[in-house]
Amino acid sequence: MIKLIVIIYLSDILNKKYREIYKIKTLLFPPLIFILIATLLIFIEPDFSAAIVLWLIVFIIFYVGEVRLKHILSILSIW
Repeated sequence: MIKLIVIIYLSDILNKKYREIYKIKTLLFPPLIFILIATLLIFIEPDFSAAIVLWLIVFIIFYVGEVRLKHILSILSIW
């Protein structure tokens, strides 16, 4: 269920803020806080594969949404 919510939420954020797609603070930080909370909730249940799939979906949506590759890689390096 959370995967579907993340897909809809990220798609909506990328659609609304398409012109600000190159500003990492306005575009990526609010969704990342939501996704980190969802990941922490998934880690409470020991279901690590769901967390990996969730982050894979996030990176694919960011890539398809034309977020700069250096922003995606910076998120990946933190994770």
